[in-house]
Amino acid sequence: MLAEQISLPELRAAVDVVTELVNPAGSEGDTAAEMVRRFTTVRSFLPALASAAPFGATAGGTPTLAALAALPDVFGRP
Repeated sequence: MLAEQISLPELRAAVDVVTELVNPAGSEGDTAAEMVRRFTTVRSFLPALASAAPFGATAGGTPTLAALAALPDVFGRP
């Protein structure tokens, strides 16, 4: 269980950090629009990361891992 791995205050702090990264204070627009804007920044290296870094996942993370592995095909790169 998650509660055995991390305390509620730690989890809340982590969520706050992610929220700030995705939608910084004072930024205009919604989170989805911000993510699309930032995606253009990382798009060039995501396929290389997906093919070079050894990622693993639990059963619940398998769909995310499959999506990560498919990035080179999505962007038309080996």
